[in-house]
Amino acid sequence: MRASRWRNALGTLTVVTGIGLMFGTGTAAAAPFPGTATVSLPAKADLIARVLVEVPVTYSCTPVDGQTSDGSNITARIRQAVHQSTAFGFGGATEPATCDGAVHTQTVQVLAGESDLSAAHFRKGEAIAIANISVCGSINGVFGCERAVAGWKEIRLF
Repeated sequence: MRASRWRNALGTLTVVTGIGLMFGTGTAAAAPFPGTATVSLPAKADLIARVLVEVPVTYSCTPVDGQTSDGSNITARIRQAVHQSTAFGFGGATEPATCDGAVHTQTVQVLAGESDLSAAHFRKGEAIAIANISVCGSINGVFGCERAVAGWKEIRLF
C-alpha cells in the first residue's frame, strides 16, 4: 500500500513537471557573475610590540562598473603556538581594495586576542595565517560578489 502511494505521487510529479517544461515554465538560471578575485599571503609579516602583526596581503579583483555594496573587504587571521597556549588574531584592511584588474598589496593589521584581550601575545617565529577578499558590485549589469581565499599557510613573524 505504501509503495503504491509513493508511485502515484512520483507519477503525478512527473506529469506536472512535463507539462511545465512543455509550456516553458521552467526556472531560468541566473547569469554568472563575471568577476574574478585573487589573494595571497607573504612568507613574512612584521610583529609590533607582540600584539600587532602587519601582514602585506597581495590581491587583485575585477573592476565593478556600477553599484557596490560596502566597498571591498580584505581580512586576515593568524594563529600561533605560544608555550602551552595559542595566540590568535583577526584584522581587516583600513582602506578599500583597488579593483582594476592589476595586482596590489595592502597591509592588514591583525591584533592579538581579537575580542579577548586575555589571549596569549604573538612572538617572533612561525605562525599560520589565512586571508580573504570579498568584493561586491555590478559588472556588465550583473550584480554579484567575487571572493578569494588564501588558505592556511605558514608565515614567519619577525
